Order: sequence, then C-alpha cells, then structure tokens
Amino acid sequence: MYRVVILCGSLTLINCASNTSVDAGGAAVVMRVGERTFTLPEVQALLAQQPEFVRAQYTSKEGRRAFLEGLARSELLLAEARSRGLDNDPAVRSLVERLLVQKLAEQTNPPDPTEAELRAAYDKALSEFVKPDRLHVRALFLASVRGGSDREKVRKEAGALHAALLKMKASDREARFEVLARERSDLLSSRDAGGDLGPRTPADLTALVGEGIQPHLATLQQTGTLTEVLETERGFLVLYLRGRQPGLTQSFESAKARLAQRLIAEGRARALEELLARLRKQREVSIDDSFLIGPLSPVSPIGADTYDGG
Repeated sequence: MYRVVILCGSLTLINCASNTSVDAGGAAVVMRVGERTFTLPEVQALLAQQPEFVRAQYTSKEGRRAFLEGLARSELLLAEARSRGLDNDPAVRSLVERLLVQKLAEQTNPPDPTEAELRAAYDKALSEFVKPDRLHVRALFLASVRGGSDREKVRKEAGALHAALLKMKASDREARFEVLARERSDLLSSRDAGGDLGPRTPADLTALVGEGIQPHLATLQQTGTLTEVLETERGFLVLYLRGRQPGLTQSFESAKARLAQRLIAEGRARALEELLARLRKQREVSIDDSFLIGPLSPVSPIGADTYDGG
C-alpha cells in the first residue's frame, strides 16, 4: 500500500490504487502497451527530458494522462512499424547508424580545461578579444626618405599644403583634401580614391607610412579633424578623419566560458581522432582504387563501366 501512495502522489494516475503493479525489478508500472511496460522511473525520466514550459503542461491529472496517451500512441505505431519490418529498411538503418556514431562522439569527453589552459588560449587568441579602434582616414603622403637631399623641400611643401587646408572652411576641407591627394599623394594605392584608406588600426597606418605617427593618432577623435604634418622616416603625412570605429576589449573572465567550450570541442575532436587511430589498428580499412577513378552512376554498379582517363 505504501508503494501505491508514492505512485499516486508522484504521477496522479487514474484508478491508481486498484491497478498499480510492479515489474521484475520492483519498479511501479505506470502503463502497459501490449507487452511493453512503462515504469514510474522511466516516465519520470521522459518527463524530465522535456523543456520546462512543456513539463508545466503535465502537472495536472489530465495533462499527465495526455502525456501517457502520447507515449501509448508512439509505442503502438512503433510496434506496427517493427511488425512490418521497417526497422530493417536501409534508410532507417542508415539513420540509426549515424545516431550511434553521434552518440559515440558525444561520449568522447575530454577533461575540463584548467585555468592555465584557458589563460594560454586567451593569450593566443588575444586579437579576437581585444581589438583596437579603427580610423577611417584620408591620407596626403609626400615621400622623402630621411637623410635624402630633398627632405627639407618636401617638408616645406607638406607644411604649405597643410596650411592651405587649415585656412579653408571646415565644410569645404574634405573635398579639397581629396583633390590634393589625387594630385600629389605618393601613396599610390589610395591616390585614385582621393587618399581614402578606409578603416585602419594605428598599427596598419604605421606599417603603411612609417614609425612615429601613433602618438598623434589619439588626437583624431572628431570627424573632420585634420592632423598636423606628421614626420616619419619615409616622408611627411597629413591625415583627415572621416570616422572612427570603436574597438573591443573582452576580459579574460568574460571570455572564459566561450574559451572552455572551444577547448572542450577541440579536445573531443582530438580524442575522437585518437580513438579512430586505435580502431584502424584493430580493424583493417581497405579502399577499392577503381572507385576513386571510375564514374559514379546511381544506376550501374561501381566498376561496371570502364574508365579511359579522359
């Protein structure tokens, strides 16, 4: 009688006290469908697999009856499918085989990554989590190698062009800058675009025109800002800011969960490859070379046609 009370309190079955029985293992039987029995632990486990909002529908007597009726319908149809031999259908067997492989892969669980491994992964992928600001600029670059005989002449020319730009109205400055860049800039890759370099990081700009400009790039905050004449070992540069794209900084702590998922996935892939290597030693794998060079036909068996290599 005690077992009956537990069953009724847990699942609220119809006519619970009079119909309750147990299986060979002593588990309370909730429902029978032909020879198939559903025990209380089994039904509870099936309920637990449902999303929370779905489980909420089965808190009442009617809801639980509906759940059991759904199980019964599925079991009846499954039994009928088996009786017709559909479980031996090639498509069904192929699907089951794929699910088995997937289940095996899921059971290949590597150990959780350590704090040190997570930190190393973060440092290795730092550019993914820490991205500098990007400056969308136009550039007017006058080439002159440091120590060259024309260095002072080019310096004065750059200063004169810069002064002329400063004297213009702010609303007209970019259009004039574009014209000057097309006429005079020595950055050939951007000259036809009026000096437009697109969004670039400070490191990108330094690599393009030379060292010495990064400290000045911080002054480019407002759209329309014009730098002073910047000097590098390669020449003289004036930049016009068209826009600024803010960077990204994601701390190690905020990236840990994402890194852990990545390392676990990588570890699972390695473990699966190691398992495959062991299995290949146990079971020989041979491939018919004729399949590699012959035509693929859904009608004729492989190898039925000859292949002349043409």
